[in-house]
Amino acid sequence: MKLEFIEARDLPDAWFQCVYRLLEAGSEYVIERGSFQGQKRLEFDYVTVHIKYPGVRPFFLTFPVPGHPKPCR
Repeated sequence: MKLEFIEARDLPDAWFQCVYRLLEAGSEYVIERGSFQGQKRLEFDYVTVHIKYPGVRPFFLTFPVPGHPKPCR
């Protein structure tokens, strides 16, 4: 089992670190059943995320995501 530990400043930082670490060290598997059968996914075997300042605002990602509306403030 491969253990991953991520230490982040706030929630958006934790999200980005998880995505980057997944791309670098994630395990790939093929979906065997369901509507996504045959597609590949990345996953962690086990991950722990420590967020130093979880109450810092904003609680949402602060960059535009294509196809998603802006968050309400």
